[in-house]
This record gives sequence, structure tokens and C-alpha cells, in this order.
Amino acid sequence: MINASLLNDIFTAAAPMPGVDPLGYGIPPLLFQLLSYLTFSMHITAMNFTVGGAILFLWLHLRRNDATLPIRRYLGGGLPLGMSYVVTLGIPPLLFVQVLYGQQFYSSSILIGSFWILIIPLLITAYGLFYLHKLTRDSRRSGHGAIIFIGLVAMLLIGFFYVNNITLSMTPEKWLDMYAAKPDGLSLNLSEPTLFPRFLLFITPAIAVSGLGIILAGSFLSRWGREAEASLFRSFGVRAVPVGFVLQAVCALWIIAVLPENISAFVFAGNSATVLLVAGIILAALAAILALIAAGSKRVLPALLSLIMAFAAIFCHAALRDMVRLQYLAPVFDLSQVPVKTQWGMFGIFVATLLLGLALLIVLMLRVFPGMASAARK
Repeated sequence: MINASLLNDIFTAAAPMPGVDPLGYGIPPLLFQLLSYLTFSMHITAMNFTVGGAILFLWLHLRRNDATLPIRRYLGGGLPLGMSYVVTLGIPPLLFVQVLYGQQFYSSSILIGSFWILIIPLLITAYGLFYLHKLTRDSRRSGHGAIIFIGLVAMLLIGFFYVNNITLSMTPEKWLDMYAAKPDGLSLNLSEPTLFPRFLLFITPAIAVSGLGIILAGSFLSRWGREAEASLFRSFGVRAVPVGFVLQAVCALWIIAVLPENISAFVFAGNSATVLLVAGIILAALAAILALIAAGSKRVLPALLSLIMAFAAIFCHAALRDMVRLQYLAPVFDLSQVPVKTQWGMFGIFVATLLLGLALLIVLMLRVFPGMASAARK
């Protein structure tokens, strides 16, 4: 076992923070941050739909009401697709985090390395189980609840390890003692007071987002003249949305209560962080109001607008989360410390590719999503 006091003596002259990348940033850090917020919001939206879909599927499965079978088929059939978006859209924000906060993120990843490496097999497990359910739901009569439950637990573990990593990357003062106690990568940041409310703040909106997805499916069903099923989808979805948003508000209040005093003062100082907080609350409220309107309408537009408002609220949350991270790191790190060596040509190629990918994503969603709703009755 490495002696913690010896390590502290060795590093007394310097903070336990690796130096910045001498190659610097290829574009101004603000552009990296904006791209990070956008791609992270897309990833979280896909994650919310998938995790929330699994939670609502299990809720309906346990109630064993045959009338809700179309919703269960819709949710169960959408899990593999949602998982593919979770994985694909999770890569860009992870890369942006490594570019912007590489020395912090790599250090914390080493400290929890034994758990961090489990993310790959957990992803494979969840993905495989969701596909197993979809491919066998018509040929096997039992076991689907267990299949979805294990897949959901795998996803929740991934999120829990991720939040451990991020919170630990923001508190470098813990690194030396944690490494001295467990140099084998078996540490978790369980002493962090914001750990569990942060984790739940990512999970609870999932119920609302998946509820919005169910309402949107109901809107398509109305458009196709299948009003009985549409009414079922809308009535269930509109009950899920407020539950998710209320639980999210509770978790937000929990985080505010346990934040360090200086961080809490920063968030409520009337600055851009405060604006993002208020904007996120307003946008979430608008999403809930539009969900109520969509539940009583046969048009697709209100449901789409509700999802857009929810996505905008998630974007505000992503930006606020990054500002809080910078405030945590302010004593030892500043983005302005990193040199900027612009490469606008490469950035232009990246933006063009990103826009093309987003256009393709929208086209695919407009084609696939109605098909998921249509297949729900089969």
C-alpha cells in the first residue's frame, strides 16, 4: 500500500494536476464547448428515451394489463434503436470532454479504471438484451421483464460510473489520497455529496422524455385514423411527463442543497449560469404545457414542439453543468491557459460533416419513428 503522506510530501510544491496539452486547441475553446453542449444534449435525449422507455415498459409489464400491449410493443421495439443512438451520439461529447479537460478526465478515469473499463461489456449486455427482447417477444411467452430489467440495470451502472468519473475529474484535491488508498483503480467517488443527486438528475427526466415520445407516437396514430390506440398512447404519455419533470425538480433542489457554498453562490449570482438555470426551468415547463396540448390534439406539431422544448432544456442543463465544472476547477485550471492554434480548414470539414450527419439523422428519425408506432399493434 502506498503511503498517502509520502505522496503528499512529494507533491507539496505543485497541485496534482497534469500540464495542459502543449499542442493546444485547434479552435477557440468556446466553439468546442458549444459543440460539446449540442452533442451531449443529443446523447442525453437518446439516453432518456431509452432508459425511460425501459422503465415504463417494466411498469406496464408488472401491471399485466393487456390493453397496454401496444405501448409495450412500441417501447420494447424502440429500445434497440434508442440504444444505437445512445452509443453513436455518446462518442462526440466524450471526445470533446477529452479535448477540453483531458488532464482531469484521464486522471479520474485511472482512479476508477477497474469500473470504467466495465462500460464496454455493460453496453454490449444492454444492447444484446434489448435486441433479444425485440427478436423473441413473439416466440417466447415469459422472461421479457427480466431481460429488460437486466438491460436497464446495465445502462444505469454505466451512468453511475460516468457520473463518478465526471465528479471526480472536478475535484483534483481528492486524487492523491484515493490513489494512495487504491492504486488498482477500484475507487469510486462515493464521498461526493452531489454524486447521487447528479446521477438521478440524469435519470428522472427519462420518464418525461419517453412520455413525450409516446405522445408523439399517439399523434402519428391519430394521423393514420387509429384513434383508439392513439388515445391510449396520449393518455399514458401525458401522465408520464409530469412525473418525470417533478422528480427532476426534486433532484435539482437536492443538488442545490448539497453544492459547496461558493458554487451555489456562483449559480445564483445573477450571471449567465443563473440565466441558464431559469431558461432550463421555463423550457421544461413549456415542454410540459405543450405535452398537455398534444395529448388533446390529433396534430403532430404540438408533440414535436414539446420534444424540441425538452431538448432545449437539456441543452441549457448541459451548458450550466459545464459552467459549474469550470467553477470547481477554477483554483487549478482555466481554459485560457491552453494555447490556441487554429485549424479552420479542419474545423470547416468537421462542421460540414456534422451538418450532413444531423440531416441524415433527422431523415432517418422521420422515417423510422412512424414505423415504430405502426408496428406497435402487431
